[in-house]
Amino acid sequence: MSVTVSDPSASATLSTSFLSPRDRTRAKAGTTAVLLAVSIGLVLFAVGGIYLNYLAGATDLPFLGQFIGS
Repeated sequence: MSVTVSDPSASATLSTSFLSPRDRTRAKAGTTAVLLAVSIGLVLFAVGGIYLNYLAGATDLPFLGQFIGS
């Protein structure tokens, strides 16, 4: 009785060789677009926070608390 064992390392490696070059290009473009959108969102969030801090400084907090507490 004989048993044939194939090389498991060939099937265990993670590879994108199953993707066509066109699909790889689309995946890379999609990843770039997502990273760009997240980066722009973080910049807008930071700028908005700075602007809101400029509008209502620390000295305005007791005045703003009147409306929140009532």
